[in-house]
Amino acid sequence: MNRAPARLIARASLFACLLAAGGCKACSESSAPVVDAAAVAPPVPSSRALAPKLTLPLSRPFSAALGPGGDVYVAGLVAARGVIGVARMTAAGDIVWVRDAIAGVSWSLDASVHVLASTRGIAVSWSGALGRDTVRVAAMFDKDGAAVGAPARVGSGACATEDGVVSTLEGDGGVAPVVRRGFVDATEVTLGAATHDLSPTLACGDRRVYLLEHGDQDVGLSVLGADAGLRSAPVFVAGSGEDEEREHGAFTHGDGLGFVRVTARGSVRVRDALPALTPWRRADLPPLPEGDDWLAVDGDASFAYVVVSRDAAERCDAGLGSTDIRVVRVRRSSAPKGATDSDELAGSLPCGVDMGSVFTGSVGKAFVVAWTELGSREGAAPPIASLAYRQMGAAGTSRIEQAADAVTLAGCDAIRCYAVALVRTEADAMAPGAARIIAFP
Repeated sequence: MNRAPARLIARASLFACLLAAGGCKACSESSAPVVDAAAVAPPVPSSRALAPKLTLPLSRPFSAALGPGGDVYVAGLVAARGVIGVARMTAAGDIVWVRDAIAGVSWSLDASVHVLASTRGIAVSWSGALGRDTVRVAAMFDKDGAAVGAPARVGSGACATEDGVVSTLEGDGGVAPVVRRGFVDATEVTLGAATHDLSPTLACGDRRVYLLEHGDQDVGLSVLGADAGLRSAPVFVAGSGEDEEREHGAFTHGDGLGFVRVTARGSVRVRDALPALTPWRRADLPPLPEGDDWLAVDGDASFAYVVVSRDAAERCDAGLGSTDIRVVRVRRSSAPKGATDSDELAGSLPCGVDMGSVFTGSVGKAFVVAWTELGSREGAAPPIASLAYRQMGAAGTSRIEQAADAVTLAGCDAIRCYAVALVRTEADAMAPGAARIIAFP
């Protein structure tokens, strides 16, 4: 998600992007050993455009993030040349500039690309094979495509404040330094430290950095950056009976952090860190059925949102399944007077159609949930057939027909959301594809 709407934190990592399942196109598998990225001499980024006509021939993995003025940053593997390419594109699909971000890479099954953006610049991270090693590095650029420093190591679960990219790095004695690398000059600043054994998770606000550490009995919270050194009571404490946990998640909006918890009996609870913790509040809703699948957590200034899927095969002919997508809305501590909790149907998949990735965002004050719908794959067709979405508060679900090998959400602004589809430019499914911007609603 972009800087304006909230951003979701999963149990152990950020939902930086969600891609449809599948391998790489025009790639070969690598079995490089894992090494510390700090021991690898980083490649030097090139300011040369990939082609005179400003094209970006993409293979998976790829990622995107919303930039200034409705432009979108797209980055992914350019398999033929073994580089991670990055481009700034307009909403109309025109490429403003394109650069080589990281050279010497090769595809592997678990490789990943992420783009983190702010008003000051972007970071493109690569986790995978670089030469004979497996590393996690990030290259940084300003909004005009100028490289900021050289690619450098970055930890897992990185997030971005307005000032730079924050991640945990490998450290000594079980301690992981939390480091911010600036967008303007790539200067590294140590904000604090996490404990490796506690599965640390980072969440970035505009300026604050929240550190969650998962113990056996609780989840502790530390606040870094603008409120360095401030520590709060544990966010979650192990309970029994009704208090036992089924699911939990967190999100940031502005500089605040919100938590959502679903108990074993389906009760939905919410609390905020602003940065101090508010008490838990129980939603005025019936319990969530045990069979609901937790898809996403998100939020805005007034509400937390839980997106779940629910089996709905009973409305289809025998042998055909279907799924309902529901949005549970729960008031936060800052909700206006008169605001209410709700559990609404966002949309239903057609009978026999499977769901792919799920995305969330906010257009102004309206929450948006979107999802990909998979096709039949007849004749080696692309796995994704369409993108469906619902702007909560508006009538009905909308569908955009778009065959694609993968789709990711770049983010939303006050006007619309921007998804990026990896579409085929040739009949050959193994040939590189192209990024296509989908703006909605």
